[in-house]
Amino acid sequence: MRLAAISAALGAAVVLGDLRVGDARGLVSPEVAGVVWQDGRQGDADAPLLFGSSGQLYELGEESATPGEELSFRRLGLGGVATRVGGVVRAAPDVYFAIGEQTPLYRREDGVWHAHELPHRGPTTLAVGGEAPALGIGRHIYLLEDGEWSRAGRAPGQIEALWVGADERLYLVTDENELHRGRDDEFTRIGHALAGDLTGDDDDDDPVIGLVGRAGQELFAILRSGEILSVGGGRARSITMPEGFEDARIDALGYLADGRAAIVAVASAEDGSPESPDTPDAGDQPALIALAGESAQIEAVLPEVSAGDRAVAIASAKDATFIATRGGALALRGADDWRGGSVESWDPGQDDSPRKGAAPARSP
Repeated sequence: MRLAAISAALGAAVVLGDLRVGDARGLVSPEVAGVVWQDGRQGDADAPLLFGSSGQLYELGEESATPGEELSFRRLGLGGVATRVGGVVRAAPDVYFAIGEQTPLYRREDGVWHAHELPHRGPTTLAVGGEAPALGIGRHIYLLEDGEWSRAGRAPGQIEALWVGADERLYLVTDENELHRGRDDEFTRIGHALAGDLTGDDDDDDPVIGLVGRAGQELFAILRSGEILSVGGGRARSITMPEGFEDARIDALGYLADGRAAIVAVASAEDGSPESPDTPDAGDQPALIALAGESAQIEAVLPEVSAGDRAVAIASAKDATFIATRGGALALRGADDWRGGSVESWDPGQDDSPRKGAAPARSP
């Protein structure tokens, strides 16, 4: 769907300017993999930190504090994580965990990444935004408590998505595409109100790819097809998406500053087919969509992305919502309006000696 068609459906919603990343010849894009607010507390953060795919750390430049200036993130620390980072979570001031597709985890403390072993090994999945950060390793569930991971239960199958609700009630999706809720080692399967059950043959090709919701608020299950389910009361019900986004490609999950769950989605192609989930094209038109109750609302039309780029993170603090793409295109909505910007690229042939806070990961 083109910008004009989406804007017509929006009415007064904001349309951002072009935030494409500069493509200077020979420069390497940052490959943003995660966003963490500096103090890590919802409501008190003052600026986001970005992490790259091998643990590089990016900090907001001083000039970005000037109203009206573009956002600019500069590399503060090199990478050194021996896996492709898929998510980052803050454990304590200046202490972070990076998670890839498999164990081990990596812990950044005193500016150095270390391999961080846990009792279990296997495929991993990270959950943030619920009552507590959570980690799935195979069938085993860990919660981040007082800066350390503690085992919290065992799932009925390998964990593909995870979320922690009130009183540490756990919601999870297994590799059999079964949606469960429970705690410790006791779980009950949640049915899908439309399809009857998430495990039927008709659903095998439409797995749940993520769970998103703020602590104390609604939980949503995101399906690969673009369908979104509101989860509650032991049932999962399909919500109504904005026109043109019924079969959207979902690129990023997160939260707005007011606590509502949100996604960045790319509208269906004009012929009605979903956009490719694997190979974003130049001109893909993403939108920021808020989820509430049994419906979804477009908050803003985002800039067209460069070929091969896509949104990877939505993060929020007291009065700001931040969006980043893998290639380093940025958008920040503060109290007044949206601001655009980018993450510094660098020449791979230059002297890449460690900067402040930079050192390769090492085993303790």
